Order: sequence, then structure tokens, then C-alpha cells
Amino acid sequence: MDIVGATIGSFLAVGLFYVFADILLHLPGYFIYCALFTKAEYDPDHEREVDINSFKVTATGIIVWLVLIGGAYGVYRIAT
Repeated sequence: MDIVGATIGSFLAVGLFYVFADILLHLPGYFIYCALFTKAEYDPDHEREVDINSFKVTATGIIVWLVLIGGAYGVYRIAT
């Protein structure tokens, strides 16, 4: 019975990690990509829809986290 419980628990954990990773990458990536690389204020009919699962949004999210983590590490190294 332990194997069944471990298997179910691992599938649930993988699913939760996937959801949280999706949120943590795509949410900041989407907002920053829309703010910097689209001109939504000049498009009142919203003809340009940004796909939240696109490579550009994901790459922007990864870059945001790399800059944040690198900046925090840089501040730590300067402080010590």
C-alpha cells in the first residue's frame, strides 16, 4: 500500500509543481512582455492578443527571475 500512496503523492506533487512553475514563469513574463513589447494603449480594439503560452512570454519570465536572483546574489556578495 505504501507504493500506491507514494505513486499518487508523487503525481500530485508533480502536478502542483507544474502549476506553480507555470504561474511563476508566465505571470511576470506576461505582464512585463505586455508592458514593454506591445502597444496595447494604441490598440483600443485589442486586435493583438498576446498568447500567454508563447515562447516570448516564457523567455521574458525566465529572464525576469534570472535578473532578480542574480541581483539578490549580487547584493548579498556586496554586503558580505
